[in-house]
Amino acid sequence: MRIHEKDKQDADLEVALECFRNSWEYDELFHYNSSTPIYHYTSPKGFFNILQAGNVNLWFSRYDSLNDVMEGKNIFKIYQAVCDQLRESQLINEEFYQAIYDLQIPEKEFFSYYDESSNTSEIKAQEYERYLCCFSKNRDSLPMWNYYSKEGKYEGYNIGFSFFDMHLHSTHVNDHILKLYTVVYDDREKANQIKKQILFYYSLFKNSKNQITTIRNFLSTFLKSLSLIFKESCFSHEEEVRAILTVSTNQNRFEVKHRQKNGYDIPYIEYSLPITAVKSITIGPLLDEKRTVASMLVDRDYNVTDIRASQIPIRY
Repeated sequence: MRIHEKDKQDADLEVALECFRNSWEYDELFHYNSSTPIYHYTSPKGFFNILQAGNVNLWFSRYDSLNDVMEGKNIFKIYQAVCDQLRESQLINEEFYQAIYDLQIPEKEFFSYYDESSNTSEIKAQEYERYLCCFSKNRDSLPMWNYYSKEGKYEGYNIGFSFFDMHLHSTHVNDHILKLYTVVYDDREKANQIKKQILFYYSLFKNSKNQITTIRNFLSTFLKSLSLIFKESCFSHEEEVRAILTVSTNQNRFEVKHRQKNGYDIPYIEYSLPITAVKSITIGPLLDEKRTVASMLVDRDYNVTDIRASQIPIRY
């Protein structure tokens, strides 16, 4: 009896370890860790506010206040469709289907707190909020410039950043986590990734059914991790890489500020980067301001020589 119980405990432990190993793998799946610069398109006002003297000041907006009303929700539509397909094809059984179908995003995130005086770290599960700052892989995109057209004039800039050079593409600092991800637009790719995860956890479930709570928790965490990476295909022209800033609601490092846009309240956080993060400046179509921009950068101690005008061949 004791041997049987020990075997059962060993099996349960193996399930938990497999869940942990898998969670590390899918978190890295769409992680953007390239040294290739990414580009933040912005208005003239935003451009001058971002490039402060001495530091870069980026605004991270809370994800549920952005223009895409499906932000953070797209994954659930596809997840439930995949669950239905797997049940209908008998690749998962009814018991497992019922256990995982209505999963929700977990209310807490794990934050690592480092105590310098004792040289120790502590992991704390805390409630959190998530904020986004958006970039594009495309340095000169007409659809992106169109966001900044006003009265027939393209009044916009983009700033080329490299987070990789400073190891800022993945940052865990006490009460916040900053990571960069490549956004996924293709529904087939989304469905394939979700299907892979469900079948993986179903294989664990078949061997250790009493671990369904652990499996549900890890599947919920998987949905949370990818919920802000999956977007509707109609936004694919943006070729987006997004920085996701997860902050503890107990933190006092960042002040949550508010701005208004078209009657909507948008909570945001200001996040500072060193000026060495800036690699290039692109000036929007029909603007001739290269000399002005170069002068401003010198005045604010930015060593950026890659300044160019858009090559989009438009007349008006």
